[in-house]
Amino acid sequence: SAAAAAAAGAVSPAGRREMGALAAGGSMSPSFGAPPPPAAAPPADAVMVQLLSVVRRDKEMLAKKLELAQLEVRRLSQQNDALERHRELTQSRLSSALSALAKHEAAASAERAADTGRELALLRDSNAMMASREGAMQQALKAAKAEADAARAE
Repeated sequence: SAAAAAAAGAVSPAGRREMGALAAGGSMSPSFGAPPPPAAAPPADAVMVQLLSVVRRDKEMLAKKLELAQLEVRRLSQQNDALERHRELTQSRLSSALSALAKHEAAASAERAADTGRELALLRDSNAMMASREGAMQQALKAAKAEADAARAE
C-alpha cells in the first residue's frame, strides 16, 4: 500500500526487511529475521499494526541516537570551552613572560651601556693622565737637556 511505501522510506534497513516480510504476508521469525514458510496471509489491519510497531521502534531508536549525539555535542562543546580557557591562560602567561623578558633585556642592556660608559670614562681619564705624565716627562727632558747644554758651555 502507499502508506507502507511511505513508511518504508523513514525506517532503518532492518526495519525495511521486516516491513517487506510483513507486506508479503508473513510475520517475523525469531530465527535471524528470515520469514517463516508461507502461510495464510494476515489481515491488512494486522500488517499495518506491525508496520507501525516497526516504525515506532525505529523512531525510538533514532531518538536515542539523536539524544546520544546531542550529549556528545554538549561534551565536545564543554571540552572545547575548557581548551579555549586553557589556551587563553597559556597565552596570558606567555605574554607576561615575554614582557618580563623584555624588561629584563632592557635592564641588562641599560646595565651594559652603563658599564661601557664607565669603562670609556676610565679610559679617557687614563689617557689624560698618561698624556699629562708624558708632558711632564717631556718638560723634564727639555730641562735636563738645557742643563746639560749649559754645563757643557761652561
